[in-house]
Amino acid sequence: MEIIALQHGVYCVDSNKNFKFVSENADAQISDLGLMMQVCPFLIQTNRDLILFDGGLSDEQGNFPLILKLIKNAGFSAQNVSKILISPLHKDHIGGLAYGNGSEFSCTFPNAEIYLQNRELDFA
Repeated sequence: MEIIALQHGVYCVDSNKNFKFVSENADAQISDLGLMMQVCPFLIQTNRDLILFDGGLSDEQGNFPLILKLIKNAGFSAQNVSKILISPLHKDHIGGLAYGNGSEFSCTFPNAEIYLQNRELDFA
C-alpha cells in the first residue's frame, strides 16, 4: 500500500467559511484575516483500489477541481479512482467531487463509489 499526500495548499478561512488561497506551503496559524488551514486530500493505492480520502476544494471560480491536477501530478487520472472516503461534508472535503458551469455539473470521479458516515447526512 502507498499513501500519497495531495498538497492542495494553505487557505485562510473567514467567519463566513469563505476559503481564500494563501500559498502552496505555509504553517497553519490564526491571522487577522481568519484561520489559516492546510487542505490535503490523500490517495491510497492498494493492490485492488485507488482510494481518495477527501475531495479537496474546487477552485475559486468553482468550475474546475484542483484535485484533478494533483492526481495527474501523482501519476493517475480521475478514472483510476475506485473509492472515495469522505470525512465530514465540509466544502474543503467535498468541493472537488463535482464541477460545472451554472446549473450543469459533472462528476469528477465517474468510476468511484463514495463512502461517508450516515451521521454526516443527518447534518447535511
